[in-house]
Amino acid sequence: IVVEDLEVYITGAADIIGVTKKLRSPRNKDPRALIDHVFRQILQYKKSNQGAAHPTGGAFSGGNNSTSDGGMTRVVRVMGGNDGSSDLTPFNNNGPWELVLQLDYASSSITGSLSLGGNSDMFDAQLVGVQGMIDRTRDVPLEWSVYVVTRDMQNLQYVFFADLSGHTLRGQCSCQAIGHNADFMYLTTH
Repeated sequence: IVVEDLEVYITGAADIIGVTKKLRSPRNKDPRALIDHVFRQILQYKKSNQGAAHPTGGAFSGGNNSTSDGGMTRVVRVMGGNDGSSDLTPFNNNGPWELVLQLDYASSSITGSLSLGGNSDMFDAQLVGVQGMIDRTRDVPLEWSVYVVTRDMQNLQYVFFADLSGHTLRGQCSCQAIGHNADFMYLTTH
């Protein structure tokens, strides 16, 4: 890329995001002034939001307000539907269901909820909490569990071990009480 081309790209981008209207002429055509203005705005935003709660993102919510290097939170949402397009493991007969995980990298904790939307021979529809931890020293750093109440009022613990890569949550789940082990691959929704 030639310097002149770079200047054209910068001024064009500045026009698109409305920066040129905020600067007086001739600064509104100077690529350095435009970049300076954008970086100062970003810095001001970051300073004003330090310590403030971070929004949890949209329906990805693989909404990524995080980095895996700590200090931030990522909300991951998985929708298990009955349409055959998603992995329903281990609640194959309770669709549609929804799993929401809040990954807090600062505290290495996982919280969230699992909502089973349909009744099955084993489980009625229910909403249960999720608890877990993040251990980035392991190949599969995410571990969480849920206690699901069976139709005969037993609490069954399902334990999940997973890795999140992009929009794919892949791992294994087990329920020792009934000898159930299964691999899963969930696609997070946006």
